[in-house]
Amino acid sequence: MNQYTIHQILSYLQEGMVLVTVAKPITLIRLKGELVICVQDQWHSKLSWDDFTTLYEDHLFQIYDDVNQEVDFDKDQEFYTWKQ
Repeated sequence: MNQYTIHQILSYLQEGMVLVTVAKPITLIRLKGELVICVQDQWHSKLSWDDFTTLYEDHLFQIYDDVNQEVDFDKDQEFYTWKQ
C-alpha cells in the first residue's frame, strides 16, 4: 500500500476518503467541513487543519480501504432479536 506524508493527504481527505495512520496507535482520519476528525479505539477529536498538521506532521498515512464495506442489516436485526 502507498504511504503518504501530511503534505500529500489534504486532497484525498477533500475527496471524501478516509485515511489511517501507519504507526500505532492506529488513527482513522476524515474531513468533515473544515475540521479533521480523528478516531482511535478509546479516543476521538475534531481538529482544525493547523492543529492536525502540528500533531501528525511526522506520521505516515494510508488510504483506508474498508470504508465501503456494506452493513448487513439482516444480520444486525437477527443479532438484536436474539439478544432480547
